[in-house]
Amino acid sequence: MPGRAGGAGRPFDRRKHQTVNEVRLTERDSANLKTFLRAIGAVLACCAVYLVVIGFLFLQTKHGTDTEAALEIAEDIMLGAAAVLFFALARKIPEERAGILLIAGFLTALFIREQDFAFDAISHSAWLIPEAVFLVPLFWYVWKRGLSETLEGLGNFVRSDSFVLMAAGVAMLLVFSRLYGSGSLWKLFISDPDSMYIAKRISEESMEILSYALMTISAGAYYVRRIHGRAS
Repeated sequence: MPGRAGGAGRPFDRRKHQTVNEVRLTERDSANLKTFLRAIGAVLACCAVYLVVIGFLFLQTKHGTDTEAALEIAEDIMLGAAAVLFFALARKIPEERAGILLIAGFLTALFIREQDFAFDAISHSAWLIPEAVFLVPLFWYVWKRGLSETLEGLGNFVRSDSFVLMAAGVAMLLVFSRLYGSGSLWKLFISDPDSMYIAKRISEESMEILSYALMTISAGAYYVRRIHGRAS
């Protein structure tokens, strides 16, 4: 027909009119993706810590249940690492130093308590002596730094996500591990005294080492977040 110059009988080519949907990340998308990748890294780091814990449990089988040599080494490493991280953080954040030092002091007090086997030859309460030697100067220093600095350091930690892990670890250590590792509980499941004793010891020590792992993860996560926040 006239009026359709050069267009008569030609098929409509849709490919020329298709819009290619390109994947373009906005600034918000990039930030969310980085957060997701950091979350994956955090999960992998936690898995690594738990694998180390299981490794020490298998290592403990070489020593039996008469001594918790392997488990005590693992507990000392994790508690020591958590305390060192908070001491390092207190040095880097002077405006919160007093509060952070109290957290570090608490972890160090647990560390000293774990060394009670070294003082048993003197007395079952001999570990209280180094505990007092450490805590008295620490409390004096915190008091000299002032209440505002103490509350600032403690408040920021309590408001952080890391505090949830720390609270879970402390509660597991002071309550759950003691109840879960009690002889009264395991007598309900195992009648043989020797088998019951083995189950009791391994259960209690396993819960203790897991609680220390949670505290260590909490300390590491808080240290990284605060240092990264100050750098940015």
